[in-house]
Amino acid sequence: MSEAEHDGSRWTRIAVWAKRLLIGWRRTLLAVWFSQFLMMAAFGFSLPFVAYHVQALGVEDHNEVRRVVALFEAAAPLTFMIFAPIWGMVADRWGRKPMLVRANIGAMVVLGGMGLAPTVGWLLFFRLGQGMLTGTMSAAQTLVSAAVPDQRRGVAMGLLATAVSSGVMAGQFLGGLFADWVSYQACFFVSAALALVAALVVLIWVEERFVRVDAAPSSPAGLRAAFSGGVGRMWSALRPVWPILVMLAGGAFIMTMERPVLPLLVQELNGGVREGAATINGQLGALSALCAVFAGLAVGRLADRVSSILLVIVAAVGAALFCAPIAVVGTLGGLFVTRAGMALFVAGLDPIFQAWLSRTADVQRQGMVFGCGASLRSMAWFMGPLLGNVIADIWDMRSVYIAKSLTLLMMVPMVLLAYAIMRRASRARDDVAQCRPA
Repeated sequence: MSEAEHDGSRWTRIAVWAKRLLIGWRRTLLAVWFSQFLMMAAFGFSLPFVAYHVQALGVEDHNEVRRVVALFEAAAPLTFMIFAPIWGMVADRWGRKPMLVRANIGAMVVLGGMGLAPTVGWLLFFRLGQGMLTGTMSAAQTLVSAAVPDQRRGVAMGLLATAVSSGVMAGQFLGGLFADWVSYQACFFVSAALALVAALVVLIWVEERFVRVDAAPSSPAGLRAAFSGGVGRMWSALRPVWPILVMLAGGAFIMTMERPVLPLLVQELNGGVREGAATINGQLGALSALCAVFAGLAVGRLADRVSSILLVIVAAVGAALFCAPIAVVGTLGGLFVTRAGMALFVAGLDPIFQAWLSRTADVQRQGMVFGCGASLRSMAWFMGPLLGNVIADIWDMRSVYIAKSLTLLMMVPMVLLAYAIMRRASRARDDVAQCRPA
């Protein structure tokens, strides 16, 4: 074969590969991945530096700053916990793509509002609105789970996790620099612009062939019957997977315990000054997110081949071993090393549970299942920062990492118990099915 023929064959293969990538479920996965990358970059560009923004708004006492940050972190999960199942059921009726566009536009509105907030009270108000209007990750997971073939769902969920991690990495790194060079307030306006671009990506590039499962009832009696049937369908959809949902919430709870104290720990190790702390915090978040990218890629490959139980145990124990030393670390270098190691393991928990859930849940009710899962995670996100703040009030902020390490170790017996419950329930269903007449 001549050199020209070889080059022509190579370009032909590249063209065939690109064509496969830009049609069908691969195009949808790629577009959703990019939109989630932008959304996580938007959140990472501003939200991790709220503790410093609160100080710029006039709250100087560090204990008070920590309490405000704890309320800020808990506010969005509180409202999201209420609205996530509603948006999930709306997605099952009207389609997953409109829900993802709605979530991105909602994020644009509330992030822009946070930038305009003149006081801490208004900042908390828009944070509550974030929980009501956003929920981009659960909407993206529902859309991808419905679009991707069964044998590719583990890989797809792992790739989606890399969008989260890489987006957070880029957002926190650039946001920290931007906050120190320009202002904390301006970060929110950049975040709002990124959310708008993410919405346009989904609107233009995502393909969804949505088939509504149920017709909408019109009469009052039909509405009552639909509500009663909806409760029954929700229970039947959640019953086989509720232990996974509990584990998913447990992982979210663990990951959010440190949020009120981490920025202040960085500031303490920075000599107690706020100048430059945002840049350091952004670099720390970017390094942790980079480790999470590798974890997401590894889990995406392993989730379809290795037992989810084993993966959870390895991730939980590894994260606990790196988390405990943060309680005594005395330098920024030590903080970078220990937190990167913790992120490498703990970031694998969420995609493991998501892949396990997507394989177990009823395909036609996955919007409802993922919506309820997001609601439970929101409850955990609501409780995690508040408990972390309580622990810091009773002891000190470093003791939060001791509590977090112990909670990670508790994941091991929890996942074994969850597996035993699901296996027993599956055997009971099989016995009932065998007793039915043919």
